[in-house]
Amino acid sequence: MTRWPAYTPRPIGIARSLRSTLFFALAATTAGTGHLLAQTTGSIQGRVTDATSGSPLGGILVRAIRNSAPAVTQVATAAADGTFQISGLPEGAYQLCTTVTAGGYVDPCLWEQSGPVFMLFAGQHLTQASVPVKRGAVFQFRINDPAQADQSTAGAAAGARVHMGVMASGGRFYPVIKASSDALGSTHRITVPFDRPVPFTAVPIGLQATDSAGKAIAASGLKLVLSSSSTAAAPAVITFNVTGKH
Repeated sequence: MTRWPAYTPRPIGIARSLRSTLFFALAATTAGTGHLLAQTTGSIQGRVTDATSGSPLGGILVRAIRNSAPAVTQVATAAADGTFQISGLPEGAYQLCTTVTAGGYVDPCLWEQSGPVFMLFAGQHLTQASVPVKRGAVFQFRINDPAQADQSTAGAAAGARVHMGVMASGGRFYPVIKASSDALGSTHRITVPFDRPVPFTAVPIGLQATDSAGKAIAASGLKLVLSSSSTAAAPAVITFNVTGKH
């Protein structure tokens, strides 16, 4: 009687087969997930305009912000005709904030309770979102610093400098933006709402400085209130002088 050899299963082949099955299953799942994400994200399309005249405003940075977890922020730049489109947005309530780098307009998210809010559902492509932006008073600050002691003039993020900013809505500190610099110092500016007192602070960090009248500014800083009417002339430039280092 012939004896046939006993059959022994080969685990390696089974493992290889299982790995292949898992690979294709994972690939299919990943592809399906990507397709699902593409279907569930939406967009907001609209136009930025002057709140008074209705004229389109181009070159403005528009930020779509969802504060609910997880927080989402997407940014777009408005075209010359004021139109913009922000894509890749999950569903949720978005407020639209604006930044005018050239100044002259205020960000509603900074100076008001909120910017315009739009509810976006999964996969929705919202159009005709209107974003009116109000004009504001532009305050300019000149730091005379021929010795270049203020390191912010050279573009440094920290170090000796005159730290300037205002208190916006909700007690938020908002720094003054540097507009330009030269061999004798730097010029800064900020746009604030018309007809509204805005607290301003200038603190010399690692520096000695005086105000425009030549009075020394204490290490704790100088406090002013910025205010200008919409019918008044442009505010005068506020000057500070760097006299040395601490």
